[in-house]
Amino acid sequence: MADGMDLAAPDWLPVGLPLPDGLSLRHLNHRYLGEQDILTGFISGGDPEIVLDALRRDFADVDYEELLAAGGFVPVANEAVVALNEGLGILVTIGVADQTAPVRASDDECPLEDGALVSMRIEQANAQEARALYARSSLTQGVGRATIGSRNFSSRGECLVHDGTYTFSSTSGDLIALGFDLSDAGAIGAAGVTVEGEAVFNLDAAELSDTQPTFLASESGFTVEGAFIDGLGNAGLIDGTVVVDCD
Repeated sequence: MADGMDLAAPDWLPVGLPLPDGLSLRHLNHRYLGEQDILTGFISGGDPEIVLDALRRDFADVDYEELLAAGGFVPVANEAVVALNEGLGILVTIGVADQTAPVRASDDECPLEDGALVSMRIEQANAQEARALYARSSLTQGVGRATIGSRNFSSRGECLVHDGTYTFSSTSGDLIALGFDLSDAGAIGAAGVTVEGEAVFNLDAAELSDTQPTFLASESGFTVEGAFIDGLGNAGLIDGTVVVDCD
């Protein structure tokens, strides 16, 4: 593992792996958990959307197949692209986000500058298994609406559907989060609402109520209905729902 500024590209990078222009490598981790390679870098002054568009073109030019891509936007809470190279037998997960980071001006000066943070996770993969895993996956914008007792909340955010997991993460408006795993055995997950750091409601995960929360998924979104703990009130239970509509 190596951390620093303007690190040299390691020899374990796959042959021909595209890296964006102006990328200053900041973190390198070979065989993380025994099976993944991870790199993170910063592009001073980089615009995340422009950087991502260029990366997608570069990966396509060297025969990477997109298995998952954000629907017309740069995501905040999730990776933006998953790409497969069947010939090399690798899967690359790419994230791009706004960031402020130090940039070397001299040996003694490293001022902070705005730019784009780029991350890549590289792992070995069987092409057919990877395609099957992402066949019904999607990453789109969505709208979350929560009703907790008599209070209503709403936000825009990201919907990630992948491998039986449904996740909504707010990017604007009230802070609404919903995530659960759905299988033949049932569903397990969590949900919460935070407003201006004051009103906090969390789905009852300690089974204090008489009924279990109900998680549902459809072609247009996903929901949960259950009892929420009033974290800043009297810590009692309040019936509530979170409904997410995905583009």
